[in-house]
Amino acid sequence: ARFAGKEAVGQAIGSGVFFTWREIEIAGRPKPVVTLSGRTKAWAERVGAGRIELSMTHSRDLATAVAIVADA
Repeated sequence: ARFAGKEAVGQAIGSGVFFTWREIEIAGRPKPVVTLSGRTKAWAERVGAGRIELSMTHSRDLATAVAIVADA
């Protein structure tokens, strides 16, 4: 689910999947907290991305995530 979360965050900030996976950190339970670093953080600041809300779910075979980015 965290992999799906990272992909959702990348798409939500408009970088698609062109980011380094280690630059998006997802931590915390039950509410995941997203922390950006490096080039991904710089990109988010450049496009005016603010707080990132993330929802993730998974089963044994499937995982999905939705990320919503607020304006800065």
